[in-house]
Amino acid sequence: MNLKEKILDYLKKNKNIDKNKLEEAKKINNYLNFKNFLIESNFATEEEILLIFSKELKIPLLDLKKYRIPYKNKDLLPKDLAYKYKVLPICKIADVLTLATFNPLDLIAYDDIKIVTNVDKVDLVLSKEEDILKALNILYESKEQMENLLEEESFEVEEREERYSLENLITESKNPPIVRAIDLVIYNALKKRASDIHIEPYEDRVMVKYRIDGVLHEEFSFPKKNQPAVIARLKIISSLDITESRLP
Repeated sequence: MNLKEKILDYLKKNKNIDKNKLEEAKKINNYLNFKNFLIESNFATEEEILLIFSKELKIPLLDLKKYRIPYKNKDLLPKDLAYKYKVLPICKIADVLTLATFNPLDLIAYDDIKIVTNVDKVDLVLSKEEDILKALNILYESKEQMENLLEEESFEVEEREERYSLENLITESKNPPIVRAIDLVIYNALKKRASDIHIEPYEDRVMVKYRIDGVLHEEFSFPKKNQPAVIARLKIISSLDITESRLP
């Protein structure tokens, strides 16, 4: 009895399902179409299907809602592969890469990942598709969102001598792209469960870093010319005096 038959056998024993619908399900060869048919028809939940996979294939289950994905995991697997196969990098120990997946039968995908990442073995854990996609967005998308925002023409600030006046600081700090950028900094820090946000001015840029699991990670940077507006915006939402330049 193959996995598909075992799932259908489970449904026969535990669910009140129309025989015609079961026959219709038997004719679906593609696993993802088969799974989606069962879920959309309310014959089984994804949790039930994953539980059968876990039992039969001896693959552990992982509830991603209770698992913190380290920020450095984005370096374990290229973004395009992660989204193509809808897999989440969990960890790498020696030459073994562990991925969260909802489709353990996609052997071609795991062979492809082995070649690209140059590992000897790919281990799997089972997680819900929705949870994997949410985790991928947290892991890969925040930096890209900020880069797109910084490319907006409205984010550009003209160089002018009176730029550092109180009036100009307030005006620039209310510039919609500046507001969205700072909101994104805070929002992504919450999503990544960062304990600290570091805003560090350098000679040519303003670097944003998150402390995650005790380690500082560079997240993205602002152009140096936006530094006064960025600092002013942070002070305004923190109820600090934006005219005070000798203190944070």
